[in-house]
Amino acid sequence: GLEMQAPACESLCFYDEQGEYWAVQLQTPEEASSLLRLILVCQAFERAATVWLALRPATSVEDEASVRGRSANATVPLMVSSAASEMGKPEEKALQAPAKAELTLDEAVLRWGPGAAAAVASLTGPGAAAIVVVPPVAQPASLRHSSGDGRGMAVLLDLERVAETRSAPPLPAELPMEL
Repeated sequence: GLEMQAPACESLCFYDEQGEYWAVQLQTPEEASSLLRLILVCQAFERAATVWLALRPATSVEDEASVRGRSANATVPLMVSSAASEMGKPEEKALQAPAKAELTLDEAVLRWGPGAAAAVASLTGPGAAAIVVVPPVAQPASLRHSSGDGRGMAVLLDLERVAETRSAPPLPAELPMEL
């Protein structure tokens, strides 16, 4: 398969199966982004596995020891948006507008599967961004998206790690019966 690289303005670069480097010059950054998303969706369907691509490194990186020591229950502050797409079709159906979320890696597995959780874990500091494509077979069964004709749709996640904010502690999983 193709080894994609993050787009640079109007350019989309990748290595092919033989290790040859290719650069495609498009008219606009939006065209480069659309083509990249279409290729990643096709790769996810072809591999029947989640694929993701780092788009931007962190502006400040956590030290390696704290990344290694992060448990699956530690929250990761993210800006998340999602869309669904059919194999080979450039149109996307918006699922979630950009919104801030604090997720644990376990929650990412439950929402989008283990491949997406690996992408979330790779976002090592504020500013880091990635696009993740989860094909239908890798989506948790209860959350699978399908088109009107019943064909499965890939979920595209645009993730950006944001700075942690001091906020109120999360609500307990179970609230007491008597208040």
